[in-house]
Amino acid sequence: MPKPQKQKRAAGRQNSGRKAKKGKSTTNKVTPPAPVPTSENAGEELELVEDEALAANFDAIGEGEKEGESQPSTTTNVAVAWCKEDLTIANERLEAARANFDRDYNKIAEEIRQEEKEIDARLEMLNKKMEDAATKHGNIDASGDDILEINAGGKIIVAKRSTLTKHTVGTRFGALFSGRWDKKLQRDNHGRIPPEPPSVDGEYEQILWQYLDLFGIWDRVGMPSLMATLCKNPHRPHELDTKRFSTDINDAFNEKRGCLPNVMRKICSLESSFNEEKRFIDEFACGDVKDVITLNVSGTTMVTKRSTLLFFEESALAKRFDDSKWTEQVYTNMLVKRWSAHDVCAWANNIEGIQGNVGSILNENSITGCELLSLNTDGLRLLGIERVGSVCLLLKEIDLLKKASQDITSLIDHCPYCFEKMLDYLRWKQQYHQGLVEDKPEVPKVRSSKRNTL
Repeated sequence: MPKPQKQKRAAGRQNSGRKAKKGKSTTNKVTPPAPVPTSENAGEELELVEDEALAANFDAIGEGEKEGESQPSTTTNVAVAWCKEDLTIANERLEAARANFDRDYNKIAEEIRQEEKEIDARLEMLNKKMEDAATKHGNIDASGDDILEINAGGKIIVAKRSTLTKHTVGTRFGALFSGRWDKKLQRDNHGRIPPEPPSVDGEYEQILWQYLDLFGIWDRVGMPSLMATLCKNPHRPHELDTKRFSTDINDAFNEKRGCLPNVMRKICSLESSFNEEKRFIDEFACGDVKDVITLNVSGTTMVTKRSTLLFFEESALAKRFDDSKWTEQVYTNMLVKRWSAHDVCAWANNIEGIQGNVGSILNENSITGCELLSLNTDGLRLLGIERVGSVCLLLKEIDLLKKASQDITSLIDHCPYCFEKMLDYLRWKQQYHQGLVEDKPEVPKVRSSKRNTL
């Protein structure tokens, strides 16, 4: 066979090979076979025809790969499905389990959220009531850093508000110093709160327990808690099936479910104590400054309420402090520190021999009772009161007011130890009568070491 034909066949095979490498897969195109030659060179021509047919098939495969027309056969699809049958079923089960997990998780989480919303709503309502009480009866700006002075039966105690309230939330004691009722609290002439604490010694410790009961702080000193009895638990913790979720999730759910009843019990306790606060303040802590009595018991200063001394109306002690002898006139001058600028002006106008414009000058400068007691010669002249006679007259009257503003002390010629026992008994008796304590008062006992000296 001539060489050009062989070279042509070789080039055809090379071109077909290059085209086949460019594609990935294709649909088979079959070229009809050429007619059988009858010449002498039949063998060589037949070989040439076969080579050309093969090259044409390679070209068809390459074109199909380029066009992306390859499709898996039915036999191939069935084979793939058969291989992945178990995996497909497993995936479907996994998706269903995930959906069930999410549904159960979200259901429990939503139940807990609803309970928490109820707690938040009750807390918000309680907080609103407390703020309203503070606005109407107390100090809305009360702070834990406020410094409070307490007249504890004649002993002056100074403490931060936070010290008195931090660990007494929900108790009468905490309410007394919370600031919600500051405008209603009875005070002495210096603005101190007189809570009338007991005198505690070895043989009369019942007084201490009585006051812990009175102020509602039994549980703060290890006594049986009263808080648990204030509210029945409306929510029982629901223990989850530990096989349902992972250990971490179950523990977290159970911990939160367990917290909800405890929070609700605290809210119930606060609601109950707040509803009772006003009655306690009205019966125990309210009153006029003139009814805080300072006593000099043979050299020992004691402070109590006049209502305590009047409890046994027919007693000699009560008759000494009843309205016929203990008149409001005694305390008229003690209220100077509470005078407004109008009160100061009226006082100045009533001073005999004073110039007519002095009262007006004091009023124009908004001089209050406390400021009046601090005025001296320089202060009066700075106000514009320069006339010597008026200055001297005012200073004399101011000095009289200062003396009258001091605490008035009633002398009690009695043994301080015994009289203090009497006061403790009278206080306890009055509180029991008002329903503020449950235990009936006991007659006080005298220490054996004191009996021979009385």
